[in-house]
Amino acid sequence: MIEILIGTIASGKSSYCNKRAEQGAIIINDDAYSISDIQSAIKLCIFYTSLGKDVVIDKALSLTSKSRKRWIGVANSFDVPVQATVFKFALPYEHARRRYNSDNRGLDFVHWWNVALQHSSIYEEPRLEEGFDLIVYNH
Repeated sequence: MIEILIGTIASGKSSYCNKRAEQGAIIINDDAYSISDIQSAIKLCIFYTSLGKDVVIDKALSLTSKSRKRWIGVANSFDVPVQATVFKFALPYEHARRRYNSDNRGLDFVHWWNVALQHSSIYEEPRLEEGFDLIVYNH
């Protein structure tokens, strides 16, 4: 199975990934792969799903149908189920506060607030019509 995580900054995706990794899932996140290395991430996804492993896609920008399309296409190409796991969206201020207090990466609160506002402005609710086999809400 390919599981695409959908949520803004500081919504619980990393904590969820830690639990899924303990269960044996392979985690692919955008902290580990740059845009220029996305082909490597896709190859890893294909390799591990071919071994029957669950692969969790943790990309902060899986917020739009267009951004999820690549991973849904990989799942469909290899006849692997694909699931959306959606994390609770709070007010942008709350996500920014959580990120700033937990892992601000040397950036100020205003930076994280702007990121959360941007994420909130582009978010599209996932739909089965995108190609998901299942949509789960992790609230």
